[in-house]
Amino acid sequence: MEMCGTYSRSPERALLTQLQPACTPSALLHGVKELAHAAGGQRVPGLARALRMARYVLGSSASPMETKVAIMLSLPVAFGGWGVRGLLLNRRVELTNEQREIAGKPYLVLDGYLASGLIGYEYDSREYHDRTDRVYRDRVRITAAQCLDIKLLSLTADIVMDEERCASFCDEFSRLAGKRQRVLGARTIQRRHRLRERLGLPLGERYLFQDGEVPIEAYEALGYGA
Repeated sequence: MEMCGTYSRSPERALLTQLQPACTPSALLHGVKELAHAAGGQRVPGLARALRMARYVLGSSASPMETKVAIMLSLPVAFGGWGVRGLLLNRRVELTNEQREIAGKPYLVLDGYLASGLIGYEYDSREYHDRTDRVYRDRVRITAAQCLDIKLLSLTADIVMDEERCASFCDEFSRLAGKRQRVLGARTIQRRHRLRERLGLPLGERYLFQDGEVPIEAYEALGYGA
């Protein structure tokens, strides 16, 4: 997703640099398939995993945190995600003339958008959303979303960095997306726990268990699937 994203962070600069993606998700998947074909049945370390995971890559992520949130929401439950299909990142949604007059802008760009459910989310980073001009633009964006009858959720760095609150956000988004809500067992919680770890996100202190094991009763405290 970093290869298909529109951001880069150089060691010299704290802020992100926006740039053109190195490739698209479809091109990435095609390249992995070509590599598998060229291997001719020979075992190449990591190739099987690349083939399995390349189909879940999303394009147009604009920041590392957006990438992590999208991975958690869109990956199948078997890989520790919430299994939301059809998620689009930084999607441009056109407004009608009447909607433009109300919103004061010709189109809307959402950090995360699910057209099938008319829901989206905005990631408000500390780097960009604390300034007065950004606050004003965020309000305009919310107005534009309301014009399109889009349910727009707000997401902050504080929420993503907190395991419980992040899980609650993902639960709510998947519920609005029409995903069936069910009580989760220890194995699914453990997969989500490990996914956060692999994404470099902090784990809740109350849920750090030896050898990565999460007891079955933990889901009640976490609130997963509630």
